[in-house]
Amino acid sequence: MDRATSRAYLQRLREMRDEYISRLPLHLLAVCPYCQGRIIQPVDSFSLAGFYPLLNIPDHYLGGTEWFSSPKPRRQCRHALFATISLNFNKLTPNDLPTWMLQRKWNWVASSPRLIAWPLVAQRTSAVIQPLPIGRLDDSEPIHRYTAYFITYFASDLSNLKTKELWVSGDMGRPATEGVYYDPDLIKWVKAKRLFWLDPDNPARLVSGPEDKFPYIDIQPQGRYRLIENGEIEGPNPYKPRFIWQGNAPHHDESFSKTIE
Repeated sequence: MDRATSRAYLQRLREMRDEYISRLPLHLLAVCPYCQGRIIQPVDSFSLAGFYPLLNIPDHYLGGTEWFSSPKPRRQCRHALFATISLNFNKLTPNDLPTWMLQRKWNWVASSPRLIAWPLVAQRTSAVIQPLPIGRLDDSEPIHRYTAYFITYFASDLSNLKTKELWVSGDMGRPATEGVYYDPDLIKWVKAKRLFWLDPDNPARLVSGPEDKFPYIDIQPQGRYRLIENGEIEGPNPYKPRFIWQGNAPHHDESFSKTIE
C-alpha cells in the first residue's frame, strides 16, 4: 500500500485499540504505601486476549514519570514508578483465543511473581503485589481460569532511587525491566518491609507482613513460558541463573551505594 494508505491503516488500528481499552473494566492493582493513593487501570479480565503482544497492553503499566494510557481511564499517584505482569496459565492450554492471535509466538512471560531487584536496593522504595483472575472466551460466564500477577513499584518523596548511581533506564527512557536482576524469593523482601500486598478479603487494605501471612509464596510453576501456534505452550523454562539476584534485601530505610542492574 502507498504511504498515505499505510498511515490511515495504522491510525485506524490505534483508534480501534483505544476503543477496546476504553471498554475494559477498571481494576484496583495497588495502593501506594506512601500516600495511600489507589492505582486503578483497565484490564481485560475476560480472557488472555488483553495480553496479546501486538496490542501493547503492557504500555499501560511500563512508563517513566507518567504511565502511558490513551484514553486515560485510570488513577495513580506520583510515587508510582512502573508495574510488571506475570501470567500463570494454571496448567490449562490457552486455545480459546481467536486463530489470528495464535499465528505467531507470543513474548516470553514469567509464570509466577518475581521482583526486579534494582529499584528495591534504594532507600524508601517498595512494591505491591496483586493477583487478578482471568477468564476464557469459551466460558459462558466469567470463571477464574488463569491468573495475572501485577507488581507495582513505588518510590517515596525521600527516596534516593532517581540518582545516577541507582536509577536504571531501559529503552525510550523507561525504567529497565529486561536484562536486569530478578528475585523469585519474595519472602526476603517481605521481611525487609519492601513488599506489600492487598488483603484478599479487603482489597482496599494494604498489608505489610508478617511473612507467615504472605499468600503468594508457593505459586507454581516457576520460570518463563510463551504461547506458540494453536495455543500450545512452550516452557516453562527456568530463569537464567545469571539474572537471579542472590544478594541481600536491604531494609526499607537502608540503601546500597550503587545499583545492581
